[in-house]
Amino acid sequence: MNNNSFKWTISDIVKAVNGNHLFGDTSQPFFNISIDSRKVDSDSLFIAIPGDNFDSHKFIPDIIKKNVRGVLIQKDKVSQNQINEWQNQDLICIAVPDTIKALGDLAHYQRMQWNGSVVGITGTNGKTSVKEMLAAVLSTTYRITKTQGNFNNHIGVPITLFQIQPNHEWAIVEMGMNHLGEIAYLSKMSRPEMGIITNIGPGHLEGVKTIEGVKQAKSELLQHLPASGVAILNADDPLVMSLKENVACPVITYGLESNADIYAKNISENITGCEFILKTANDSIKINLPAYGRFMISNALAATAAGCHLQLSLESIKKGLESFQPIHGRLAIRHLSNDVHIIDDTYNANPASMCAALDSLKQLKKSNTGYFVCGDMYELGKDTAKFHKEVGNYAAKSGIKALFANGKFASQIICGAKEAGLDPNALHQGSFEDIANILLSILKPGDWVLVKGSRAMKMEQLIELIAAKTSVRKSI
Repeated sequence: MNNNSFKWTISDIVKAVNGNHLFGDTSQPFFNISIDSRKVDSDSLFIAIPGDNFDSHKFIPDIIKKNVRGVLIQKDKVSQNQINEWQNQDLICIAVPDTIKALGDLAHYQRMQWNGSVVGITGTNGKTSVKEMLAAVLSTTYRITKTQGNFNNHIGVPITLFQIQPNHEWAIVEMGMNHLGEIAYLSKMSRPEMGIITNIGPGHLEGVKTIEGVKQAKSELLQHLPASGVAILNADDPLVMSLKENVACPVITYGLESNADIYAKNISENITGCEFILKTANDSIKINLPAYGRFMISNALAATAAGCHLQLSLESIKKGLESFQPIHGRLAIRHLSNDVHIIDDTYNANPASMCAALDSLKQLKKSNTGYFVCGDMYELGKDTAKFHKEVGNYAAKSGIKALFANGKFASQIICGAKEAGLDPNALHQGSFEDIANILLSILKPGDWVLVKGSRAMKMEQLIELIAAKTSVRKSI
């Protein structure tokens, strides 16, 4: 038992989910909520979640063998025979019509028992980086918890809220969406006092159809901030700024231009990261950010705005930002044994982040040769082909020597680059093996390669293939 954990009684749980206590000792408390049958322990209530690929109700017999004492089930997913069998297993069982809804209800209940504060972060790009930078900044002064990885949907946000311990002062909650109403649901669940919107661009268009739909979805965070809260908005993004007039609480803006409340000047980029002067209304300080790309500076400014609102000193903010650790697969530079530099930006992709990554490649390679390996972008709706063609067009104008495309929309990427004037002999389409072999035949010391695509493309496998082949060739 963790004495620092929240204590859940059976009556708490039944009240929170409006459930039916089927059987079990009502005097037994729980100290954690879990949906992972591999990690659940005897102090945890296990919530069985049905999914598209598996239904965790089938793991209940296994967790009973691990001495797990409590389960929350979806009534229509189990038989009466199963319930009768479990009743003889010294088990506490609570039934609800919908365990996913119950997961959110329990998370909201725990959040409302806690005296700390929540900051919600959303946007098409940059959510996870802002979350990590803000965690680094706030942890200089506060006890915090944060979203792990990018668990930012209707399953992930409850998991984040269950991490909260009574002594935490801030929870940093990343909020994603793939349809209208999702961020509203997550906001009602987590009750943020501070909301950050990083940017608004084409992403998850299959669910919201248009950029205007993305804007509407992201605005749901602002609509659920209290009048005593604060909204932090990216002044460099006109769509974000168009939301400002309808915000009921104070607004702080940040950006790369001096018209923002928090901004950067004297920006320089190099292989170790970015340097800039951080400017506020009354002060300034030099920052050495261990991350690449102007958009990473923008992310740092978002974290700074939150820190300034909480009256952290610029020295504390500097300490936090300069301790930031770049996230795997997000503009991480890998130096191969043949002195070739690979920019691993494989975690995910949409049109705006593709263009930002290409801008970073141009800055980092300087006068050296640059190559771009591009995978498909997912969830872009009816204009998917057009967006891929536009990325190819942008890439051709970014100073690369050759482009390599992989995926269903590779031909559109190639077409866009060709129309923008890139030499047809520099355009390649093929498998990871094909691309790796061509690259290795032309790469020279000092060359740079940007690899990027949506998560489902698993573009990191291409990087590992190139790295493995490089090591083999070097050892021969």
